[in-house]
Amino acid sequence: MEMVPIYVWWDEGSEKYLGQVLDGLKLVLREGMNISPHFPIKTAGSQGVEDYFSRAERRTGYFGWQYDATDILRFCETEPFQEIERHVEFGFTGKDLYAHNTDFVYGATNPLHQLSFQRVGNDRAGYRILVPGTLLSYRRIDYWYKDSAPRVFSKMVVHECSHIFDVPARRFNVEHSLGKHCIRADCVMGQVNVKRNVLKDGRINVRFIDALESTKNVEERERETGSSFCEDCMRDLTESKNHFLNLLFG
Repeated sequence: MEMVPIYVWWDEGSEKYLGQVLDGLKLVLREGMNISPHFPIKTAGSQGVEDYFSRAERRTGYFGWQYDATDILRFCETEPFQEIERHVEFGFTGKDLYAHNTDFVYGATNPLHQLSFQRVGNDRAGYRILVPGTLLSYRRIDYWYKDSAPRVFSKMVVHECSHIFDVPARRFNVEHSLGKHCIRADCVMGQVNVKRNVLKDGRINVRFIDALESTKNVEERERETGSSFCEDCMRDLTESKNHFLNLLFG
């Protein structure tokens, strides 16, 4: 049975968060079932990573250079080593990131449901991952959260790794802003930089916390964000992994 490794890489100086990344990935992979042997984690280190950033679109931001995370994910998709060993990539960096029309992003993920199967006879494992993996930045997390940054970054790892499995799924209690997110503030799949207020008529007012808003407001919203899954997102994660493994291995 073919396995799909997750390659973990980082840029120079970012290995300080390697423990949080590995713990978060293991938590997501084992939730709901014992499937981790199908997704072995390999640490790829920082060799050659700067080439990704040197080729990506960039712009000047509040923290200096900002890099287009979607560019870097595309480089991960098309790198020659994908042809040698198909894999998912989970990169993390101390550089500031943006994507499309955003001021910034903590991370960007392209989910594993985007697969192209190339069958050879009855071989179900003849697939090509189209857009694999995640890129996550701790630049603003370090800036805003100071001593609690490792805890916050751990939540972000679980959040983005779950997006790899296309969580949350399409359901009534999901919002579509900067991708799909759970509307429950206490779920790890909610958006940590979104504040929700329920109005008297039952409508929900959604406000993005500004990139340069006060530390008090940012920390208050983060404390509301859970470190685990709500019941709906846990079910989505379990079903998605089962579906993905069934597609690959039958």
